[in-house]
Amino acid sequence: MLVFWLFASLDYNQNMLRLDPIIKQLPTKSFEKGEIILKPGDIPKNGYIPITGVIATYSIDHHGIERRIISAKEYELVPNNWLISPGVPVDYYYRAYTDVVCGLADRRGFPKLLMDNPEALYELLLVQDNRMQAAKYRIETLIQPRAIDKLLYMFRYIIQRVSIPTDNKKWVQTIFPLTQAEFADALGITRETAAKDLSQLEKDGVIKSKSKGIYLINTNKLSQRTGEK
Repeated sequence: MLVFWLFASLDYNQNMLRLDPIIKQLPTKSFEKGEIILKPGDIPKNGYIPITGVIATYSIDHHGIERRIISAKEYELVPNNWLISPGVPVDYYYRAYTDVVCGLADRRGFPKLLMDNPEALYELLLVQDNRMQAAKYRIETLIQPRAIDKLLYMFRYIIQRVSIPTDNKKWVQTIFPLTQAEFADALGITRETAAKDLSQLEKDGVIKSKSKGIYLINTNKLSQRTGEK
């Protein structure tokens, strides 16, 4: 349910507060928007934990087209399997979607730090589980048969991942701008179709275009359209 995810995001923020003292012990590295952090075949020397900003994970298909898979926001470990399998080459590209500051987790010190702080380890696992739940939403988005349904489920995914509350409890606001081209690329539809269906969703009162690329999302109407209660 969308209401569940709104409350879940509050718990998620509490997890970050509990992790904060641990993550702030790590050395940091900054990446500018668009900078490649890892590419396929790299064996990461460190795990990257965003303190601010978002990291995009994507592949490039045989046509040379970028296909975004999922993103990592604050305190979500990149690569997500690094803690369990730190010596495994990565399969995807990891790029700074915004300006990013990352905590650098090393192979020896970070696991020890977590073992000495089991509550922090538990909270980190909760954060990673939240990300896996988001990945399920992403898959559900992509298997929708109609373009407009893909957009509806994309907004459901956005609510969980990159939205903030507004003064009106029925509406949430996206954090980062998304262009029609980015919607089209993320969903495997044409830009013209994305533009047409976004316009239809705005007419239906599901979304409002607040400013360039920023949207307000009516959680009640979205849950009705996606069959949730």
